[in-house]
Amino acid sequence: MTAPELERLMAYAFQVSARRRLLEEDLVRLLSHERHWFPPSRVRALVQSARSAGLLRAAGAHAYELDLGGREVALPVDYRPDAVALEGPSATAQAPGGASLFRRLVRSIAEQTQEAETQVVAAVNQVQKENGDLLRAEVAALVVAGLRGIDVKAFEPEVAASLQARPGAK
Repeated sequence: MTAPELERLMAYAFQVSARRRLLEEDLVRLLSHERHWFPPSRVRALVQSARSAGLLRAAGAHAYELDLGGREVALPVDYRPDAVALEGPSATAQAPGGASLFRRLVRSIAEQTQEAETQVVAAVNQVQKENGDLLRAEVAALVVAGLRGIDVKAFEPEVAASLQARPGAK
C-alpha cells in the first residue's frame, strides 16, 4: 500500500469513528468486519505500517491516535481504498505487464461476472474470514471463482508456484 493511501485509510478510520483514540481492534472491526476491505491480519499489519510511518502514535495499550497531519486529510464521502491497495501482502507475484497475480485474478473474475473489482475483493476477504484467515488471497480468489462458476484454471499453476515460492506467507 502506498504511503498516501495508507494515510487516507487511517484518516478515514478516525473520521468515520469520530474518535480521537482508537484501539487496534476498533480498526480491525471497521476495516475488516464492517467494510470487508481487508482480512484482520492485514489490518493489524497496516496499523503497524502506519505506526512505523509516523501516521499513528501510541496512546495506551493497543490504542492509537492519528498524527496531527492525518486529521486534515480531506476524503470523498464515498471513499474506498483503491483495488490495488486491497491486494494485501501476498500479492507480490508480478506478471510481465506489472499486474500482480491477485490483481489479475480479481480482474478476470470481475470481467466474467460483471461485478466491480471491489465486490470481488470483498468476497475474497469473506472467504478468508470464513476460513480463519488461513488462506492466501490468491487461493481465496480461486475459491470465489469456483463458487461463481468461473473458469480460472489457467491461473492454478501460477498460484501453486507462488505457494511453493512463499509457503509461509499469507
